[in-house]
Amino acid sequence: MLAGHLSEVDWTSLREGARRRKVKAELGLLVDLTAAVTEDVSLNAQTSGLQDRRRKQMRFLPEVKNRYEAELAKQRSPEVATRWGFWMNMSVESFRSVFEKHRA
Repeated sequence: MLAGHLSEVDWTSLREGARRRKVKAELGLLVDLTAAVTEDVSLNAQTSGLQDRRRKQMRFLPEVKNRYEAELAKQRSPEVATRWGFWMNMSVESFRSVFEKHRA
């Protein structure tokens, strides 16, 4: 959805809303994934100020149900997710595939 509406996004309001709701890292991950999938390097500038240096503990996105899922997520997490403090069992290529499928 973000990729389809980039020209309409009020980045200042979006970042402020993420800050108020305490989801800056989640927004940063979404924007970084969108940049990777669309190969739009200009999006990288929109992540400034979203990194929360106080966060030290990694989180699973989505939440895992058992140890097996946790280990898979730790092993398969793309670098973009770990950079934002998340483990996830989905590659950038998988995101790209879903993006391409629903882009039309």
